[in-house]
Amino acid sequence: AIAHDLTELRLRSLIELTLDAGYPVEIAHRASEVFRAARNRVTPFAEVRETLVVLRRRYTLVSVTNGNSQIEETPLHDSFHHSLTAAEVGAAKPDPAIFHAASERSGIALSGFLHVGDDPVRDVQAARTIGLKTVWVNRYDTDWPGELEPADLEVPDIAQLAPLLIG
Repeated sequence: AIAHDLTELRLRSLIELTLDAGYPVEIAHRASEVFRAARNRVTPFAEVRETLVVLRRRYTLVSVTNGNSQIEETPLHDSFHHSLTAAEVGAAKPDPAIFHAASERSGIALSGFLHVGDDPVRDVQAARTIGLKTVWVNRYDTDWPGELEPADLEVPDIAQLAPLLIG
């Protein structure tokens, strides 16, 4: 029931471990807080911030993640109009619920979405299943899984995507 919520999964695991070891449960809660703070200390790839600034001027940007980073606590805090996590929505990609929630939050119909992601199944296939156009960011020149229909577009990084969208 909580498989979509990585923070809760980790916390419950930590609670079990600390209690099994005879420590107070507060240690698990504090460890979870420390982990979350460290998790948000990210350094985006060099081109990401500038590219998102350019794209944000022209498009409504919505981040959707299965992870548990808190985008408002990262260097990308002002890069998106809206941000959603699987924990908030109650479902993780490839479940379409997170895309529907992004549509509701942004006020944009799914038919107007272009989903950009780096995971062939959780991003590209999941978005394609509900009719979204897709972009696969293939930063490491990985082979596409042969059993899946390819993304509509493949780019090595999002800096290569901006000129294609803006012209």
